[in-house]
Amino acid sequence: MKRSTFITWDQLKVGAVILAALAILTVAVYKLGQAANLFSERYQLVAFVPNANGLRIGGSVLVAGQLAGTVRSIEFLPPDGDTTRNLRVTLEINTNLRDQVRADSRGRLRTLGLLGDKVVDINPGTPRYGILSAGDTLEMGTSVDYDQVIQQASGAVGDMVQLTSDLRTITGGIVRGEGALGQFVTDRRLYDELTRTLTRTNALISRLQNPNGTFGRLVEDPTLYHNFTRMIASVDSLVVQLN
Repeated sequence: MKRSTFITWDQLKVGAVILAALAILTVAVYKLGQAANLFSERYQLVAFVPNANGLRIGGSVLVAGQLAGTVRSIEFLPPDGDTTRNLRVTLEINTNLRDQVRADSRGRLRTLGLLGDKVVDINPGTPRYGILSAGDTLEMGTSVDYDQVIQQASGAVGDMVQLTSDLRTITGGIVRGEGALGQFVTDRRLYDELTRTLTRTNALISRLQNPNGTFGRLVEDPTLYHNFTRMIASVDSLVVQLN
């Protein structure tokens, strides 16, 4: 039986859907490539690091915090006395950012967020230094070692736990009345003695404030002051006569 050469409407719909899907896929790949700078022309720089903990091939390279390339390769160097150059990292950077990466630029390994991926972040250089060409070496600055920071934080937490335990022991002894401070806090007799002392002190002050007493007259009566003043004047006159 001879097959029909006419295209049915169902076949047209299927073909249209396939064409639309291919068009959407093409646009998506193009936009993704633009976002990741996959279609940009790039040049390579070399960096030497003592370790690349967390850095991986294909990782991001940033310039001033903005995506500018990827990590092409990470290679071990032959062992030698220089422990600051254990690994050779090849970086691919977009050519349109060549003017930003200069001889005074410094790269450093940092983490995107606290627990994110490791990236190479390059700070822009200044115009008085030359532009790094393909194959040049990018100097690496000091990076924060988060493992060491976490280890130090763990030690601080351990010290805090020990301090809390010591404080709990001390306060427990005070509550139980142990030691001088514990007796001071828990012994009722000390409170009673202090209360009686304050009572006697108040009574003494009240007696001293009595205007009919010796101390009260000494404070309130100006007669003693006038007599003392006259005595000083008499002594002064006697000294003058003796001279």
